[in-house]
Amino acid sequence: MSEKSKGQKLQEKLAYKKKNYYEVASKEEKKEIFAFAEDYKKFLDEAKTEREACAVSAEAAKKAGFTEYRFGDIKEVIKNAILDGEIPNDYDAAYALMERLAAEKGLTKAAVQNP
Repeated sequence: MSEKSKGQKLQEKLAYKKKNYYEVASKEEKKEIFAFAEDYKKFLDEAKTEREACAVSAEAAKKAGFTEYRFGDIKEVIKNAILDGEIPNDYDAAYALMERLAAEKGLTKAAVQNP
């Protein structure tokens, strides 16, 4: 029975045939796939606990050029600027300094959503 039934022909024509990307990837893409996998295995070896994973991730972010931000840093700089007499103790001056410091750190205003 080498002849296919009408149903089998329709199935071949219409059914999804899963393809593995690795089979169609170029040599360069395969190199990238293996490099990513090796980096991921290295990460898994170094980050066996949540604490280690956070430390490894923070170090990777620093290497990529990110800087650490601690909540309240900008507020502390504004407070010291007022106390040191660098800016007057008023809302507009403090707000302007806050915006300048945030821009220097690459921070942007978050969209406010009402629940």
